[in-house]
Amino acid sequence: MRINRLRTPSPALVVSFIALLVALGGTSYAALALPSNSVGTRQIVNGAVSTKKIRNGAVTASKVNPSGLTVPTALHAIQASAAVDATSASSATHASTADSATMATTASHASTADSATTATTASDANTLGGKPPSTFENAANVKTANVTNNGTTATVVQGNAGAVADRSGTGSVSVFFPENIANCTWVVTERNPLGAGAASIETAFANSVTVLTANGAGALADENFQLLVVC
Repeated sequence: MRINRLRTPSPALVVSFIALLVALGGTSYAALALPSNSVGTRQIVNGAVSTKKIRNGAVTASKVNPSGLTVPTALHAIQASAAVDATSASSATHASTADSATMATTASHASTADSATTATTASDANTLGGKPPSTFENAANVKTANVTNNGTTATVVQGNAGAVADRSGTGSVSVFFPENIANCTWVVTERNPLGAGAASIETAFANSVTVLTANGAGALADENFQLLVVC
């Protein structure tokens, strides 16, 4: 009868078995006794941190570079240095530049607004249509007189302070202003409700303009008129 004897393991097998035990023991040790603050940038594989792994509120504003962000919609913005296109802005406290705003309910301060379809309230506007205030006529250089003529007396019922009217005859009224208007431009319109009459400038002096009014037949008649003087 043949008896099988156990074979003695070879030296190579013994060394391999010991290496396996050391490797397994080292991994377990590392998993159970990993020192704190020992994982750094070099230990994290690129792209390994997913969105789900980031705790809510973990990334603060100081850690974000705003130049690389795109915001499709901003319901509330305290400050916006430049807004190229804004479809709707309920409230803009300060806007350095707004190239185009379709609807702006309230704009407290706007340095420049190239185009605004609707602006309910604008407290301060440095330019209008891109032009400074000096481009437009100063209100102090525009004088008006709304004159009524009842056939006896002519009266300035509305217009510049100090303007008075004097009826000198049928259809002839002189309007006097406290300032010199010799180098100004005068425009007069008749105020007959039916529009049948006419009004024209007869003469102009240093501080007065004489207006002639006529009826629909062209004859001089006492009519109400409006006088505009631009200097």
